[in-house]
This record gives sequence, structure tokens and C-alpha cells, in this order.
Amino acid sequence: MKNEGMSEQCLLIGKRVFVALLLLAIYTAIYAGEDITDPEVYWRKTQEMNQRAERFKAETGFEGYLGHNLQYMKFTQTSGNFSGIQLTAPQDTTMARLAFDQVLLRMFPFISAREGQLFPLKIESSQYSVAKKWEQRVNGYSVYPGGFIRIAYIIETQRFNINDSTVDIPNTPIPIKISKEDAKQIMINEYKKSDDYYFRVAGGLGEPRIGYNRVSTGDDPVPYRLYWSMGFFKDYYMIDVETLELIHGKAILMR
Repeated sequence: MKNEGMSEQCLLIGKRVFVALLLLAIYTAIYAGEDITDPEVYWRKTQEMNQRAERFKAETGFEGYLGHNLQYMKFTQTSGNFSGIQLTAPQDTTMARLAFDQVLLRMFPFISAREGQLFPLKIESSQYSVAKKWEQRVNGYSVYPGGFIRIAYIIETQRFNINDSTVDIPNTPIPIKISKEDAKQIMINEYKKSDDYYFRVAGGLGEPRIGYNRVSTGDDPVPYRLYWSMGFFKDYYMIDVETLELIHGKAILMR
């Protein structure tokens, strides 16, 4: 019987429950192997990023502002220009696309996404700027939080602004040991145990989504993992497709 099989599978799934004031905080917590509030660590990492900035400028021909994140040890915000790359007609989408592709090519050795992981979206244009965004997908799956890079050209300042939120995830295929249907049933059954369970919410659900995510545990750094996930009003559930670990998040809704 399928229901009996589902019950046995539920018994095999290890559970961890993480409760936070805001669900967003669970999935956007930033990890670091070292405490950057320690003055010595902060100074050492700052010096390393300054050296990396010099290398970035030398290799890309960049002049301008480089904003870095010491926990990720990467440049997250960049504003300036690159030698040899000009955008004289920013409203011309063909020229804009060519310029953005050239900028990305120079920046690629310094971002976290790997070869074949960036997929372009359409050009966005307004009277103030023109921009192009790439979505990061690993083995066809989306990445959250992060998972994109956006390059914009600001018409008034005539500078490129780059927001890099790509993350380092190997292209190694992940074995999916649980189907979408089984994952959905397990998460619905878990939701029924919640203090905030509401049958109408459970009855009008969409389908689970699959993608790479990172979960805050408050312990050591945790890499991105591939999960099935579903949200139910105040409750959010994820199942690791490989380990079958079930994760439950709670959110407090703002009024």
C-alpha cells in the first residue's frame, strides 16, 4: 500500500526544527569560518580583499568603487567603468547587450558562479538606466538566496553598477531519492501537526518547488543543498532530496 510506504519513509527521515522570528532570516543567514568582529581577523581579511581588488583592477581594466563582503570574501557591489568598454547609446538594446556581455566576461573569474551556470534574462530599460540580469541555475535548478548577477548602466553617471549575488555550487549531479509527490505528501502531513494548521490552506496548495537553498543552523557553515520545498502560511518545509532530512521553518507575519 502506498500509504504504508509513505509512513515507513517518514520514519526514515531525520527531523530538525528551526524556529526563527522571520523565515527570511533562516535562509539568508551568512556564514563565516572565522569571526570577522575579531580585529585581527578583520584586518587580515581586509588586507586580502585589498590585494584582490588590485588584481581585479589590473586584470579587468576597472576604475571605480569595489564593495566587498568579508564573510563571503568576494566583491558584491561594483560601480565604475572598464577600459575599452563603452556604451554610447544605452537605449539601443543590441549595443547594451554587447557591452553587458563584455563586462560579464571580464568579471567571470572573480564571481562565484561556475561555467554554464548563468542564464541571461531580458534587458530592462528606463529613462534612468538599462540593465541585464543573469539567473544562476545549477544542473537546471534555481538557487536561493542569491543566485543572480545584475549589470546596469546608469545613464546620468555613465557608470556600470554590478550586483553579484552568485554562489559557489559544484555542477556535480545530486541523486534525487524522493519524488515530488511523496515529498508533497510528507510536508502536508507535517503541516497537519502544526499549531497553525488550517485545512483550507492545506487544501488549496500549489506544487512543491525544487531548488538549491542554504539553511541557518547557528553552527558551522552549511553549504547549499537541493531541496523540495513548500510554504503554508506561517509554516515552511523543505526536504533534502538526497539525505531526506526534513526542515521546518516558522515565520512571524508582520501586520
